[in-house]
Amino acid sequence: MANTFIDDVSADRYLLRDDSIAKGQATDGGDCGAFGGTTPYVLSGIPVNMPHFVNVSIPSSPTDGKLNIKLKIATQNE
Repeated sequence: MANTFIDDVSADRYLLRDDSIAKGQATDGGDCGAFGGTTPYVLSGIPVNMPHFVNVSIPSSPTDGKLNIKLKIATQNE
């Protein structure tokens, strides 16, 4: 495995090394492993181009009978 992955300590530990024998060896010509293929794993766990909540602010009680809810939504681009 020392010749396959970048290292065994960082968050990138399962990324393939540039000289790995698993590079380009998947059946579709891409890389083998979780980070290859048409829907590769993203370290943040948030899929690319999938909208997700970044911040949600909801008051504990209404003002003038209304709840002012604030949402911040983003997408993972890479």
